[in-house]
Amino acid sequence: MNVSAPDNDRMASVAALSNSFDGVTIILKGADDVVANQDGVFTIDEMGSPRRCGGQGDLLTGILATFVSWMHAHQAGVYSAGRSTQGDARFTVDAREGAGSLDVPAILLACCASSVLLKRTARRAFDMKGRSMSASVMVDALGDVFSESFDEPLSKKRN
Repeated sequence: MNVSAPDNDRMASVAALSNSFDGVTIILKGADDVVANQDGVFTIDEMGSPRRCGGQGDLLTGILATFVSWMHAHQAGVYSAGRSTQGDARFTVDAREGAGSLDVPAILLACCASSVLLKRTARRAFDMKGRSMSASVMVDALGDVFSESFDEPLSKKRN
């Protein structure tokens, strides 16, 4: 397969790759993660850990699978007394300061939230263990980071 994009332009490269597969959603991990599909391209510039450890891709997959299952449950009406949504769910989210809001497809929102959560969790694990951090330390930190990131009241925390 030949995907054409400018050298060193990660956003254009991921968008071109997504388009070559009929708009499938792709997450490219890196210092700044890139999320793309037929609906748009987003860069996640959340600071992660200065150390990469094995298993972070597995954690990202598990986090994303959880968010996608919640998205499907929302679409099926599980969280709204049986009222299902028609078609693809979309959410309005606040953009960066001064940029207003964006209408974002649920799958892109799930991917972006997964990326942010993984990066914050990696940073917390590094703060806890330094260069000896591991994926298991990240798993231990994940619940607290989720609660802090998504404004879950402390009364709902499940340890």
